[in-house]
Amino acid sequence: YYLNSKMFPNEPVFKLDLAERRPDVISGSAENRTADIVWMDGHRSSYGWEMLRWACPCAACRGEGGQPGTLDLIKELRPEQTGLVDMGPVGDYAMYLRWSDGHDTGIYTWEYLRTICPCPECESRRLDAGKTAH
Repeated sequence: YYLNSKMFPNEPVFKLDLAERRPDVISGSAENRTADIVWMDGHRSSYGWEMLRWACPCAACRGEGGQPGTLDLIKELRPEQTGLVDMGPVGDYAMYLRWSDGHDTGIYTWEYLRTICPCPECESRRLDAGKTAH
């Protein structure tokens, strides 16, 4: 299916308790092209690299000051934009991802990552939260 930057919220769409927004184990798989997180509450999230690049929260990708970001202006990513070459912690609240095109300014907070978890359970939770918000 088609991914784009507008699929990912700028703000969490539902409240998370502490165990839901704290990672326990973080790993990556170059073979599967995923970044995987086991959360303190036992939930498991697996994020495809392309999804993570489309979800990049940095101002250059998402836009700022009413201007569109670079991801708003394209329909597909180039291969070098979806090659993950490094990831690591940012303090105790987030992680950074470094892409093969050199992009590394996106800081993915734990709360943001849990909010965009692509599993069916979290997708359902987002849909339910959207229904109650209107």
